[in-house]
Amino acid sequence: MGRLLIVGAGQYGFVAKEVAEAMGIFTQIDFLDDHNEIAIGKLDDLEKIKYDTVFVAIGNSAVRAQWLQRIQ
Repeated sequence: MGRLLIVGAGQYGFVAKEVAEAMGIFTQIDFLDDHNEIAIGKLDDLEKIKYDTVFVAIGNSAVRAQWLQRIQ
């Protein structure tokens, strides 16, 4: 089982968390978000944090694509 980091703690992020919990394969699920206090850090903290899996859950497709490129 691994640790999941969800980039974006908005509507899409919470849906992603629900799905991940239902899968039952993650021991830890956390968020990165610039505007939500439940996040463990800001988006720019991504390179400082180590997780097994990262999922980008941002609704704006252009911004989501930028973050996907950054992660790869």
